[in-house]
Amino acid sequence: GTFNGVAGTVVVPTVSHPNKSSVVIWLALDGISCSYTTLGTGVSIAVDGGRVSYTRKVVLNHTFTHISPFPSQTAWIQWWPHVFLQLFPDSDSLNISAGDTLNINVTASSPTSGTVTIENLSNGQVASKDLISSTPLCEQDVQWSVADYGWENGIPLADFGTLTYTNAHATGEHIWFSPFGGNITDMRQNGTVLTNTTTGETSVTIKYQ
Repeated sequence: GTFNGVAGTVVVPTVSHPNKSSVVIWLALDGISCSYTTLGTGVSIAVDGGRVSYTRKVVLNHTFTHISPFPSQTAWIQWWPHVFLQLFPDSDSLNISAGDTLNINVTASSPTSGTVTIENLSNGQVASKDLISSTPLCEQDVQWSVADYGWENGIPLADFGTLTYTNAHATGEHIWFSPFGGNITDMRQNGTVLTNTTTGETSVTIKYQ
């Protein structure tokens, strides 16, 4: 494949919405042109009645499991379809708050093994997990993303303001890739465009609108 890693640094946004809503910040290998497998990690934030909530549903290997309350915004890992969404095993020691700066890194050491890492530069805490999957990566695309809880019907995207991934880059064997010129897909809900995305040499900026 072309890509074996993706990384970026992001400030956790202060989110708002008058109703129940959500925002997911995540980086991933594959999942676009190679849609049957994805290796990624990120942070999920839930809002209810305009208040940030740390209670949500997590899917562990397709079994719905309620885990609550979380001590902070939730850091998670994914290797679809082997692991859908799962908490970091050391997520209790990774405290994340609005305004924190996170380094997020996804690396594939082979098509069937990889490592995901979130480092909170604001408090020095790190969560990292080595993963193995029976479904190999294609290593054909990378993602710097903002999303909602797409698997939860009726939960809209929260207003996250402007979110910028800095030091954004992808890696291949002995090569470095810029996000500039990459394909952009902005979010739509009920025919309304909700985001505006631009890329720079080492940045991806996504604005809620």
